[in-house]
Amino acid sequence: MQNLTRRFVKELCYNNSMTIELTDSDKEYAKQHGLTFGEMRDFKEDMIREEEMMVTWYQMKEKERMDFENSPQAIYAAW
Repeated sequence: MQNLTRRFVKELCYNNSMTIELTDSDKEYAKQHGLTFGEMRDFKEDMIREEEMMVTWYQMKEKERMDFENSPQAIYAAW
């Protein structure tokens, strides 16, 4: 019971091996907007995942661009 209480006191969320700790400003924002701390953690997790997907998408597009520039099709205008 002590470990469970300690986990809630620290306000940590264990979801899909991602640990999200709320800062004081996160807690203040949640209170101002009527959010629970769980909802705030979910929001932060969504933002982290969205950023990871954007970074992956840009890396993929950059790789496609580099692959095209290094291909014969990019060199010869007759294509």
